[in-house]
Amino acid sequence: MLLLVFLLEAKAGILAYIYREKAYNDLQVHLNETFSKYYGFDETKTSAIDNLHQEFRCCGALSHRDWQRSSWKGMGRAGNNLVPDSCCITVTQDCGIREHPSNIFPVGCIHKLKTLVKDQLGYLAIAGLGLCILQVFGIIFSTCLYVKLKTPDIADI
Repeated sequence: MLLLVFLLEAKAGILAYIYREKAYNDLQVHLNETFSKYYGFDETKTSAIDNLHQEFRCCGALSHRDWQRSSWKGMGRAGNNLVPDSCCITVTQDCGIREHPSNIFPVGCIHKLKTLVKDQLGYLAIAGLGLCILQVFGIIFSTCLYVKLKTPDIADI
């Protein structure tokens, strides 16, 4: 049983390390798709994107220019705005009319999330492999204890 847990933890740690880059690439594809297709159409996703902009101080998936190719802009839901108001450094009504770097967050959210995802997967890998090392020591010490208890003491003979 201990061996099975050990192998699963080792596998989790190794996979977390290996798939860090794939997770970033998948995030990039899906984040851009979500921003361009659903913003302004799905209230839950719109709210989540607005919160993401404000919490990470970013705008768009790759950059603020992503909004020019979005359904939100293409179908006229943006009004005169070039970017959503949540991209503004100081959020006010229709502040997204200007996309000057002094007005909006110039960096895309993918760059901020890339760091977060890679860090979290790195922590997962460290935790999984760290627990494996602890279990290896546990196996070694329990084997030593077993051998010590199984061998007869010379004083007992």
